[in-house]
Amino acid sequence: MGADPHRAMTETPGLTGPVRTVTGRTVTLESNGDETPSHSTTEEFDDRGRLIRQTSFHGDGGLWYGTTLRYDADGRLCERTYQNADGSTHVVSVASTASESSEPGNRVFYSHDEAGRIIGIARYGFDDPPGSIEYAPTLAGRIARRLGPVPLWLMKMYMFWLTARALIRRRQFQRLWRSMIYGTLFSEEFRAYDDQDQVIEERTAFLGGALETRTTRAYDERGLVAESASYNERGMLEHRARYERTFDAHGNWIEERCVRWPRGCSGGVCDSESEGTSVTSRHITYYNDGSS
Repeated sequence: MGADPHRAMTETPGLTGPVRTVTGRTVTLESNGDETPSHSTTEEFDDRGRLIRQTSFHGDGGLWYGTTLRYDADGRLCERTYQNADGSTHVVSVASTASESSEPGNRVFYSHDEAGRIIGIARYGFDDPPGSIEYAPTLAGRIARRLGPVPLWLMKMYMFWLTARALIRRRQFQRLWRSMIYGTLFSEEFRAYDDQDQVIEERTAFLGGALETRTTRAYDERGLVAESASYNERGMLEHRARYERTFDAHGNWIEERCVRWPRGCSGGVCDSESEGTSVTSRHITYYNDGSS
């Protein structure tokens, strides 16, 4: 059996030492030096280093979404509880196999290479839990320009039509059949790794390949992303990003400065001289070191 696809979501990636909680706050720096609140996130871990609670807030402090994770006696993730901004919750049981798991409104299929690493993730359906999928930044805008304000059911029909057309052109009839059963093949992710098992390239195809983005990454000696670049479906550069960090005595970063350029694009035209900077500050507490 391949590697557990939920492992990366339940351990402490990039963290060293007996971490208890991580509280982070991200702000966007304006050109005049003012800070615009972006969002904040709190993560809680058990004494085995497993993520047990994640809560995200909007810049104004309002709840965005929360997730609580529960593990079975063997230490495998077995249940997620999602909390929405309106206070409603729903519980999701996680499948025991690495190849398939079900969530409300969608179904996820994983594929692995010979080393057990995930090289493909296919997500079917459109009603995903809040914050569970990072959508392509330009997807909503492109659909809105084509259709204008439309009801959700009509949006879903349009997305299914785009997906079916793309899959038929590629003769991917199994994916088309799954889209008819589970809902539209909303996105597929494809990953490439280096010798250190770090993801150096990630392609995301939306709607059966009707839209596609690509991201490349370079890492520093600590295994953290140092630079990244994103490209649209035409292979044109959308933006680059550079990361700088400061660290605590445990080797965990406590401040991350990310500079992206160009800052934004309008009508397909980008200002190559414009930069956007965001700063994430983290407060980390540890088990058994007097910081809690």
